[in-house]
Amino acid sequence: MSFIKNIASDLLVLEVNTIIKANMSATKAPASMRKLLKELADLYRETMTEYQENAKTYFDLPSAAAKTTFRWRFGGKYSFQEIQSLAIAGADMLTEFAKKMPEGKMRQEVFSEIRMLERISTTALRVVEMFDARLQEYKEDVDAKKEGFSPDQPFVNFTSAFQSYPSHMASLGWNNDISENDFKKVVDMEINPDQISLLRKAYEIGTSQIMLQTIIQVDGDITSYISRTFLNQPDDVQATIMNLHNDSLQNSTRFWRHLFDAVVMLAGQSFDKIFSKKK
Repeated sequence: MSFIKNIASDLLVLEVNTIIKANMSATKAPASMRKLLKELADLYRETMTEYQENAKTYFDLPSAAAKTTFRWRFGGKYSFQEIQSLAIAGADMLTEFAKKMPEGKMRQEVFSEIRMLERISTTALRVVEMFDARLQEYKEDVDAKKEGFSPDQPFVNFTSAFQSYPSHMASLGWNNDISENDFKKVVDMEINPDQISLLRKAYEIGTSQIMLQTIIQVDGDITSYISRTFLNQPDDVQATIMNLHNDSLQNSTRFWRHLFDAVVMLAGQSFDKIFSKKK
């Protein structure tokens, strides 16, 4: 019943996004949750590093002024905590500079990067909260404390300002701040459907630009969002994107309706079994 309740809860809202990717590959999301988290963290770090380089050009900064060093280069709590913190700092810095910029294309680009950093920060926080929940479960499980439990961030005396933290195998039971070489030595993470949905959505959207978004509530309320980037496209490009979005919306709504009917049917069968046992 709890599984059906989780699915029913997820079906209360339908969200359809149309995004534009600069580069596409035919590869699927990794089946391994550890690898998926590592690749998502790598994407965020690469994007933030690119923005640092852009900032030097936008604002004529010296090389060290916009330099950010990532010391956690994995895909666990400490890595996403660092990503979140640095994304907030980067967004704050860009916002202060953007306030002084004249209107124009460059200013729009800066605000686009600010919005992306805010998205990265929000997603990173949700991933950190996921790991915090896993840690709490481990604290309540006596057997789990035997191995891979350590909740403490390891302290390292750095000899270099750019030295990274080592793979943290001491927390692998609930965490994922370990190297890809260590993935081979440990089992994959077991996470619940809600967490899988969060990670796969974050991975699929990545740092791509969301052009159009439509959110449909089960009570019938519909909210649509249009990005400024979409409005800046030529008319023929806008028409193509809008047609793709409408097609996706129709297909998603049709699938949503069938899935909702299936969940209602399963819930009814489950209740029938419960009552028949009581009789």
